[in-house]
Amino acid sequence: MTWMTWALALGLLMAAPPGPAPTGTVMIAVGGDVDSFNEYVAASTFAVDLSDQLFLSLLEEKEAEGAEPPRFGPRLARAWRVAPDGLSVTFELRDDVRWSDGRPTTSEDVVYTWRMQTDPAVAWADADLKENIASVEAAGPRAVTFKLKRRSPYALLDINEGHILPAHLFSATPVAGWRRTDFSTGLVTNGPFRLASYKPGQAVELSANPDYYERGQPGVGRVVFRIVPDPGVRLQQLLAGENDVLEAVPHEAVERIRSEPDLSLIRFDQRMYTYLCWNARRELFSDARVRRALTMALDRDEILRVLARGMGRPSAGPIVSSLWASDRDLKPLPYDAAAAKALLREAGWTDRDAAGTLVKQGVPFRFELEFNRGNTLREQIALRAAAQLAALGIAAVPRPVEWAAFQRKHREGDFDAFVGSRIVSTRVDLDGFVTGSEANYSGYSNRQVDELVRAAAAAGTLEAARPSWVKAQALIARDQPCTFLFEQDRLYAVRGRIRDVAVGALGLYGGLRRWRVEAPPAAAPSPRTSTPSPRWR
Repeated sequence: MTWMTWALALGLLMAAPPGPAPTGTVMIAVGGDVDSFNEYVAASTFAVDLSDQLFLSLLEEKEAEGAEPPRFGPRLARAWRVAPDGLSVTFELRDDVRWSDGRPTTSEDVVYTWRMQTDPAVAWADADLKENIASVEAAGPRAVTFKLKRRSPYALLDINEGHILPAHLFSATPVAGWRRTDFSTGLVTNGPFRLASYKPGQAVELSANPDYYERGQPGVGRVVFRIVPDPGVRLQQLLAGENDVLEAVPHEAVERIRSEPDLSLIRFDQRMYTYLCWNARRELFSDARVRRALTMALDRDEILRVLARGMGRPSAGPIVSSLWASDRDLKPLPYDAAAAKALLREAGWTDRDAAGTLVKQGVPFRFELEFNRGNTLREQIALRAAAQLAALGIAAVPRPVEWAAFQRKHREGDFDAFVGSRIVSTRVDLDGFVTGSEANYSGYSNRQVDELVRAAAAAGTLEAARPSWVKAQALIARDQPCTFLFEQDRLYAVRGRIRDVAVGALGLYGGLRRWRVEAPPAAAPSPRTSTPSPRWR
């Protein structure tokens, strides 16, 4: 794709011979129910996963390779053109996509969806991603233009966020009633699957869309998401052959699953890092030397090995290593207790009375390290971090906090330190380190970082923005407003008869329409298979 010309995927637009009819059933165990089949009022990630199967987005985001930024392929839009000044993007829609009630999908649906995404009464959680869009205008049923307020490297990413709704169906329900409406009844869709049935608290069943525009897809005739809140029960159902796919395999079950000849484990980078956040507004953590010392006093390799069973890698900074924009030359600070002690002495912290506790101007180095109650991993991290810091004379007191209060205290800056995790998208986001940002829980402030983030946001392309992001990462890693602990991998278990399962940064179900169900040989069990993964080691 080039930015100033029509982007056409000619191979996909040419007539293709009909593929094999979808066959077989895939049973998937999930931990939580869907709260709405309208993703713009839903709060669960499962709702978005289902929307991927039921509705089309304008484009399909392709997996980034190495240092390459995200690329896009056609979906509902068969072609698109970015204006030379970068202030508008025009999409040409396919003419062979219909809603499940027979009506064509048109530019009217695209315009309507944008209006709903930005309607304050809808209060979509990701509405801020549309702030740079000034207007969306249809030029006939197959062409629609997005006009932007300013050039942005995120233009296509932000425009493409969210799936297109059928205007004729959703407009029949007043927006004020959306959160009270059961959209599972009479749902009209245009994705690779249709909603076959929904039993609240029990299962969501999808069936292959016979009118889906991509020939030979989907490959599976029926997908059933079984809602099983208890992780132990989900595991037992998998081992008993009742389910074909298990999300988030617990590390303690890895060897048990690997011993099953009909099950394979798929491991992938989930674009998430776990960290300790230091409240830089408080005198205790206002000095970058102290924050660096705290990081160097922690044996993150041991924490990763013991608590996360080695399923990941130490984290170097605020952009995960698997993301295209990460600084490949940035390395995690080393575990070096002696260097940590030297930094603390330089910052004025000493053990003057030889009692084993660091003191500065008569004040002991003591603080509360919070974690959300019920999160076993974060609790274990807090306990182990406290034990490691105690060896340097620092008293970190682990403290559980209820989830609602945990979130509120972060927003208000009412904490010493906490254990947290951050999930990142393919859209680079350093707002958590920008002065004054609501996402900047640590209260960190660095004028250079602010300027670099602004410069990246003003760049016309992702490639042009990357140098600013790389420089900002180095500054944040130097100042350590957070101790970046580790990036944790995620594990899925998949039965051998399920083929063409590809998992990557875009998730497990992004390619669900390409899965196939293969019947086992008549005289022998299906051989053990495993989808290749660069991180499976």
